[in-house]
Amino acid sequence: MIRSLCAALVVLAATSAAAKPPSWDRKIEGANRFKVLKAFNGEAVLDQETGLVWDRAPTGDLVTFSSATLHCFFGSTPGDRRGWRLPRIEELVSLLDPPGFQLPSGHPFELGKALTFWSATTVAGDAGPESAQAWVILVDGGFAPAEKSDSAAPWCVRGGESVDGI
Repeated sequence: MIRSLCAALVVLAATSAAAKPPSWDRKIEGANRFKVLKAFNGEAVLDQETGLVWDRAPTGDLVTFSSATLHCFFGSTPGDRRGWRLPRIEELVSLLDPPGFQLPSGHPFELGKALTFWSATTVAGDAGPESAQAWVILVDGGFAPAEKSDSAAPWCVRGGESVDGI
């Protein structure tokens, strides 16, 4: 009994150590920040600064907010993996370098023609399941609120914490 309990604690400690968030005590510059994941058939990218895993080549299709949410939750399977979601606005913005809110030079993403991507974050003061606006990121510079009936592309992520229950 005690041996089983000790073994369980060792496994639990190893699991929690592996699940630790990345260190916030380092800044990784440029292309060195990102690692294309072979285990995901090269279809996903680990941001070594935040610990998030991003779809390397988002669909680029411009869709409504609800379609983007459904795409990430049910349709996105980079590396034949499930568990993708729309990112929070701060996760999307974390990809961009100041000044000018641009992706770092040498990044491995293949964004196609899409320049506007949905976040899962609703606009403050517009909360609730029927909220009308969510934040979008503009890869060529900044972020803005958008009507959920407008069109932007989904850029799915794994890891971290979701919002709005999905």
